Amino acid sequence: MSVLGHVFDSLAGMSLLQLLLAFMACMGYATAQGGLLAPRGRQLAGATALAAAGAFTLLSTDWTAAIMLVAFAVAGLGLFVSAAWVLSRSVLAAGSPAASDAAFATGEAEAETETETETETEAEADTEADTDADRELDLSRPADSGFMPPRVRRRRVQSA
Repeated sequence: MSVLGHVFDSLAGMSLLQLLLAFMACMGYATAQGGLLAPRGRQLAGATALAAAGAFTLLSTDWTAAIMLVAFAVAGLGLFVSAAWVLSRSVLAAGSPAASDAAFATGEAEAETETETETETEAEADTEADTDADRELDLSRPADSGFMPPRVRRRRVQSA
């Protein structure tokens, strides 16, 4: 029997607890590698993944097959991430509309938007005084922010 055949045979005999631990290890590893959480959260996710992989290995009847299964899972997630990275780079290199979305996400287009918003906000601040009544109408922005939604801006221009 081949090595992979032995690993696949051990998969068939797993209990529900072992499957849950394997799932926790995979999801913990993926969460630890991603950018969804803060550094402290990624550390906790990595520790959870390591503990779940260790418990999975200890509960397995054949620990060598369990270690190989954990290694295959980590390698599979790595292949998935690298394939997604190559695909995103090839789409951006082709100059598709997604490239403009990526430029906006990186902040290149954000600088232009911020300067336009600041100019409009400064012009409005010069023409009209900001009173407490005006701030009560605009609940969508913090008091110290210079951003004014277009809907509120139109109301102020029409009322002036």
